[in-house]
Amino acid sequence: MVFLIPNSRILRMSIILVFMITLVFLGFLGTYWFRIQERVPEIAIRKAMGATNFRVGSRLWAEGFIIMGITVALFVPLMVWFIHSDYFGQLIGGLPQRGYYAIAITVVILALLVLAGIYFPARRAMKINPAIALKEQ
Repeated sequence: MVFLIPNSRILRMSIILVFMITLVFLGFLGTYWFRIQERVPEIAIRKAMGATNFRVGSRLWAEGFIIMGITVALFVPLMVWFIHSDYFGQLIGGLPQRGYYAIAITVVILALLVLAGIYFPARRAMKINPAIALKEQ
């Protein structure tokens, strides 16, 4: 049986990519974990007033995606300018389509990281009994 052993450069770049995505995910998770833990009393009040888990979670996700939207709005024009610069042509080999694919993949990965980074701490915060959360505050 023949195994396909990737080029050592491709393997090295893949390992670096996975490592960097893991670091970014942990950064998102830590940031959103802290933000959501600070808002547990607010979540408890919303739940005590009759808000469902879906409503509370959608509010938290909306805030995360607004922040992501601002980031993407600043990031995309800068990257398009970089794609059309001479340096990108020398670096990649003159194929701007690769740059556009990279932008699209980056935005999708960023959206998935925001979803996951908010989902886990929000799920934990919504399981807390509202009376206990307000009592501790």
